[in-house]
Amino acid sequence: MALKKDVQADAGILSAAWDAFSAPFRSAASAVRTFSSAARTAVSAADRCGMQAVLSAKPLVRLYLFFAIAGTAALGAQLVEARLSKTADYSLDVRCLEIQERPLWLDDEWVSSIPAPFAGRPTVNIFEDDVVKKIHDSFKECPWIEKICYVRKEFPNRLSVKIKVRAPAIAVWERDSYALVDREGVVLPKRFRTVPDFGFNVLVAEGISSSAPAPGRRWEDPGIEAAASMAMLIRDGGEPILNRIARADVSAASRPTRGRSEIILFAREGGGRIEWGSAPSKNSPLEIPVAKKVENLKKLFAAFPDMREVEYALVHFKNVYIMPVSRAAAAKN
Repeated sequence: MALKKDVQADAGILSAAWDAFSAPFRSAASAVRTFSSAARTAVSAADRCGMQAVLSAKPLVRLYLFFAIAGTAALGAQLVEARLSKTADYSLDVRCLEIQERPLWLDDEWVSSIPAPFAGRPTVNIFEDDVVKKIHDSFKECPWIEKICYVRKEFPNRLSVKIKVRAPAIAVWERDSYALVDREGVVLPKRFRTVPDFGFNVLVAEGISSSAPAPGRRWEDPGIEAAASMAMLIRDGGEPILNRIARADVSAASRPTRGRSEIILFAREGGGRIEWGSAPSKNSPLEIPVAKKVENLKKLFAAFPDMREVEYALVHFKNVYIMPVSRAAAAKN
């Protein structure tokens, strides 16, 4: 996602910039010619001292000329920057950021929560000192921003910002709507009556014993942590079959209960419970590796394309244990 603010400069500004830039060179031209004449005299004198003197003198003269020109250019650049830093055409309105592809889960006013980087000033010139650092630091304080990819100046008068905003990993039903929580447990600002299709899997977490904090704050609950780690395994695991998982009961993680699986999964079409075991983030030495659990889950879904035929299944042991609905019904009779 990119945030950009463009300011268009007219031909008059470019002409003024060129005049300011070229003036130091014009004033320094005669000085350079005088210096070159003196340099040629020095080289002639060195020639009379032998070949050794010539080889050391000529490169030295060229070095002096290089530094003279470079110093003049640097001075000219400073003069141009000083002039442009006072030009209104290079001022950016930091209150109005153009949002491209704003995520559905962020409110329209979310940009206003970004701390003001310039002590309440409405505009800032792109040539000011530390303008990039100040904007970077202010964005860093915004609770909805997960990562700042870059803040950079783009010639001639554009400031480009690219950030990564927090994205929902899990959804938790509270009272009358779903609260969305990202992978780090931070509560996002917008709630939904149903979980929309964001284009990626958002795991519905059930059995959370605590209440959600205010948006922008971290939800400190072991169940949230367990559900988030499971959600990111589903999203980043590279196994399309994992997208069949829609819900996770994490009540045993939220309220630790001996003998109960921390995470119980449910397929999208319904059906019985799938006991996963401890959260993927734990990598418990008492259980098989996460990769082996995924393989067991794939075997389960291959054997039962419709999970409504399964009463329950255990995938956190070396072998997969499955209780079909028909066998469970027969056992009750």
